[in-house]
Amino acid sequence: VRWLEKAGETVGYWWFVWPVLLLLIAWAWRRSGNAATFRSSSWSLLRFVPWMGSMLRDYEAAGFAELLSLLLNHKVPYPRAVSLAADATGDPAMIQGTERFAQAIERGELPDAAMKGVSRVAFPPMLRWILSSGAEQASVVDSLEKLGPIYRSRGNFKSDKLKIFLPILLTIAIGGTATLIYGLTLFLP
Repeated sequence: VRWLEKAGETVGYWWFVWPVLLLLIAWAWRRSGNAATFRSSSWSLLRFVPWMGSMLRDYEAAGFAELLSLLLNHKVPYPRAVSLAADATGDPAMIQGTERFAQAIERGELPDAAMKGVSRVAFPPMLRWILSSGAEQASVVDSLEKLGPIYRSRGNFKSDKLKIFLPILLTIAIGGTATLIYGLTLFLP
């Protein structure tokens, strides 16, 4: 308490340190390149928010499916199209999985055999099945065009759920913590 009293008396000398520090952190974050992508190791804690991880995963899968069908419609070679679509999502697991998948396809393996070497985390199950079973490019494009809106609607549903329940959960957590701290400071001493 004495330390806080001393700090309060000298606040006129050091108050500007916190805004300057905050600006330096924002500048460093911007220069690091992590500001350009939502999905990076610095945002991994955000995925622990209820429904946030699966919502982001659905939006990434929708973007991947829609972009891959667009690329395949414009006659981009299958391995290159898969790699480009995954790079656009920014999902490290999907990017790594598509690299292995594309390399196997370029070596001449069938899509089903190529998908066996890819981690299960890389793709959601339906997207994984379409990529591994589609031997004809036209059937893959048609399936991906139908799958993209499905994943997007799932993401929208989870987003609506997040808008409703997250404020309630945060209110309970913050209010409960404040009440607990107040109760402990009142009754423990």
